[in-house]
Amino acid sequence: MSESETESFRLRLSLPSHPVSVAAARSLVRALPRTPDELLGEIEIIVSELVTNAIRHGSLNVEDLIELELEATPTVVRGCVRDHGAPFSIPDAPPIDGEDGGFGLFISRKLADSLTIGRSGTGNEVWFTATPRAS
Repeated sequence: MSESETESFRLRLSLPSHPVSVAAARSLVRALPRTPDELLGEIEIIVSELVTNAIRHGSLNVEDLIELELEATPTVVRGCVRDHGAPFSIPDAPPIDGEDGGFGLFISRKLADSLTIGRSGTGNEVWFTATPRAS
């Protein structure tokens, strides 16, 4: 395996707990090099949903920062969104018709190869991995 096949590219960004941060997070995804466009599109949706969730549920004020971390190799993208919110879990089923919200984590779980939630000293960590889909 050549060095370029194992090389990874990492990006980190601290974002205010404000809706404008969703667009900034999507821009960070688009900055990932050597990642297929189809995969970038899926990661953009995952990151948008996770950052939106962190803004809506992960903090009570704009001073609380949301941390976004991305690592890309030619074969996989890994990411993490950290917030200061209360513990939560990933739903097993889609929200019931008529419910307000609740689709973000469900959609992210379907698009990602893996999606896990953990706790850090200050709040939640939502980790995901995504790989290109087989043709």
